Amino acid sequence: MLLEVVWPGQDWADRALRSRLTTCPECSEGMLECAECGSTGLVTTTRRKLLAIEALADRLFHAA
Repeated sequence: MLLEVVWPGQDWADRALRSRLTTCPECSEGMLECAECGSTGLVTTTRRKLLAIEALADRLFHAA
């Protein structure tokens, strides 16, 4: 597992079981192929928060 190589010592199986899933904001607009979620329609809540922050920063950058 790549994560084990990059961050050794983490219990990735436990983290995967405890993760919360929510709808993907990228493909909720009707996209057929989504690179963010792999067209599953689901991302973790942590990833969704990061995507929201990135979208806000992008809007602020382009508004200036």
